[in-house]
Amino acid sequence: MLNSSVQTSVMVLALMSSVALAACSVDESDESPSRSPEPGSLLREAAGLPSSINDELMISSNYAGQMEDAISSCMRSNGFEYFSEHGGDMERILSFGFELPSDEYAQRYGFGIVAGAIQGFRVQADEHAEYLANLTPEEFTAYRVALEGEDVLKDIGAKALEIGGCRRVALDSVDEPAWYAHTEWLDAVSTELSQRLAVDSRIIEIEAQWIECMAASGYSSMSSEEQLSNSLNDEFTQLFRTLVPKRPFRDGEEFLEALDDESRAALEKFRAREIKLAVASHDCSSEHDGTVLSISREIERSILASHPMS
Repeated sequence: MLNSSVQTSVMVLALMSSVALAACSVDESDESPSRSPEPGSLLREAAGLPSSINDELMISSNYAGQMEDAISSCMRSNGFEYFSEHGGDMERILSFGFELPSDEYAQRYGFGIVAGAIQGFRVQADEHAEYLANLTPEEFTAYRVALEGEDVLKDIGAKALEIGGCRRVALDSVDEPAWYAHTEWLDAVSTELSQRLAVDSRIIEIEAQWIECMAASGYSSMSSEEQLSNSLNDEFTQLFRTLVPKRPFRDGEEFLEALDDESRAALEKFRAREIKLAVASHDCSSEHDGTVLSISREIERSILASHPMS
């Protein structure tokens, strides 16, 4: 069965609040054992992404850290302090279980909605806010120009802001991971894959069987895995706004510890339902995983033939 969405861009360190259900485990000899085959994997391989999700995260994290270091050095040379936005606690990030078999992932994290939000959640350092608050208006303007470039002061309407200042210095001085150069191509071909899978009669039949299975399990309002995941994401977004911490916090773990009893109970209730739904969805889809993968690979090979990476 299809994940809630086919990945259309490389992962970045700041984890999204929804992490698609981990890929099904299918034994194919042409796949690296470090990453389970999944729809879209041939396209990602062609774009040069690492075979291991953890390697992908680690490389992206190192790049983000180098970028922030370059910005900080540049800002200091302009007479300003700069507090890194990079929250690189990689040991914790990599413990998230991206490469778990899909059944274990569902039982532990559900769709990854709560876990993903908490795992990657960090609060920008208080000292950054304090530093900016103590700048005079003139100093703050100079700070923004040093960081972003002169365009930050212009009224450019709908035009995209030209990256300048120390952010441009960092972009020009730090080598990005090789696959970053192919993200537009990967976005385009992944979107085409998603569109072609959505109208494939074989996939439509599998989706219909999933709906019947979910209804038999007591979830008759579910029209697709994507609708289920999106619905839970929307519900979690609303819930998150109502959670009340009793004291300041710096990251996801401290946030959980700081919640009042009512908020913690509401979050745990949502998490339990998320896991229950994810397990039910996995049970209803797992028998079709191999078929979906074969259909996806057939389409991916067609896409690669008609849209080779330049």
